[in-house]
Formats: sequence, structure tokens, C-alpha cells
Amino acid sequence: MAQPPKTAHHFTFAHEKIACGKSSCRTCGGSSFEHGPYWYGYYSHPNGSTGKVYIGKNLSEWCRQWGIDRATGNTTLAPRPPKTVTPPKPKKPGKKPSFPATWGAILKRNTATPKLACEILGLKPKPPIPAAEVKAAYRAAIVRAHPDKGGSNEHAAIINAAYAFLKPFSK
Repeated sequence: MAQPPKTAHHFTFAHEKIACGKSSCRTCGGSSFEHGPYWYGYYSHPNGSTGKVYIGKNLSEWCRQWGIDRATGNTTLAPRPPKTVTPPKPKKPGKKPSFPATWGAILKRNTATPKLACEILGLKPKPPIPAAEVKAAYRAAIVRAHPDKGGSNEHAAIINAAYAFLKPFSK
């Protein structure tokens, strides 16, 4: 059933027949034979404009559902309140992974060592380090420390620096 406009304040009802004109129609076959009758509601707005709404075959049920007095055409219910939208709940920040203070040394080239870079990525410092192993360890570490996953920018920067430092040493 069609919903009446929210601002409509008076209805008149008409029982009408329609001819769809479709050649494939089982009822009229494209002739002037009409379907129905169907109920239509003609309404007016407070600003003076008018409109039409399809009701269907059961006028009484439609009037009861939408709070319209069938005899007078006046709405008997208070205007429907606007829909309220609840804002999404803010995401709780995840626990930031902690890291030792000594890991900050990887950010400075003169204090960075392969042993420290391996420790940051969770690798055993055994030369030579396979490139695939370094890449896999980097990906696992960055997933845990990524800022979008609850990590910190500092931790992600340290992991990126460790990976950049170890890359030339891996084979």
C-alpha cells in the first residue's frame, strides 16, 4: 500500500478503473477494457498544492493504517515525527603494542645494526638472511603495528626502518 505524503492534511477518495493498454495484459489485452476499480486518494497540502496516491482495493484498511478518517478525509493522527538517525558508536582504540626504547636507534643510520633490525622484525640474526624470510617477517610485524589496526605511527616507522635497513643485507 502506498504511503500518503507527510504534509497532506485533507483527502478525497475516488473509485477509478484504469486501462493499461499493454498487449500482453491478461485482463484487457490492450483493448479499452479497464482494470479495477481501484481506490485513489487525492490530497491537498497546506501550501495549496495537490497530488494523487494509489491506494489499491482496500480503502478501509489503508485509512486505518495511515490514520485518515474515511468519512471526512481528514487526518486523525498527529504528523509523523521525522526519522531519527543514531550516530555510529566511536571505535575504541586498540591496545598499542609496546616496544623497547632501544628500538628507536634503528631510525638513525649511524646507530642502526643488523642485529637490532633482526630483533625488531623477530628474526634470528644469522647471516645470510633470506629475502623471503625478511619480507614475511616485515609483513607480519607491520600488520600488528599498523596505525589502522590499533598500533602507533612510531612503531610502524621503526618496523619500516628495520626492513629498509635489512633489505640490502638479505639475499
